[in-house]
Amino acid sequence: NTEGGPLRWLNGMATAPDGSVYYTENRAVRRITPEGKLTIVAENVTLSGCDSVPGIGADLAPYFRGLDVDAQGTVYVAATGCGAVLKITADKKVTTVLRASRPWSPTGVAVSGDDLYVLEYFHTASDNRREWLPRIRKLTSDGRVVTVATINRR
Repeated sequence: NTEGGPLRWLNGMATAPDGSVYYTENRAVRRITPEGKLTIVAENVTLSGCDSVPGIGADLAPYFRGLDVDAQGTVYVAATGCGAVLKITADKKVTTVLRASRPWSPTGVAVSGDDLYVLEYFHTASDNRREWLPRIRKLTSDGRVVTVATINRR
């Protein structure tokens, strides 16, 4: 909200090295500068090949969740409703850096050095969250994807 009123949705939040606070809504990434100015990082993003994830309505896609910001101000955001992780540069160029195979879907991201860690869940249409198995994958700077951990509750 540009007038400082209540936020409608707040799905994820991260701070940047410059002191800015970034947050996600279902279809937008916004930034609040240290001076309190609200700016749009990305809004109404559409992804080609967006395959809705079970249990998340297609009307919410891309359904942005967790995000992080690197030292250069590049934003990485989990597009949970599309099973993807997006990279948003300072000049607002949006690219897909990772696609999860269905029914896995990213919900959180963390930048560490040149690597990107992604928390994914095995989404089902069930309301039983014990069926939503988590895993962590790492995207390395050379583009390799490594599974770091998977929890199996079955």
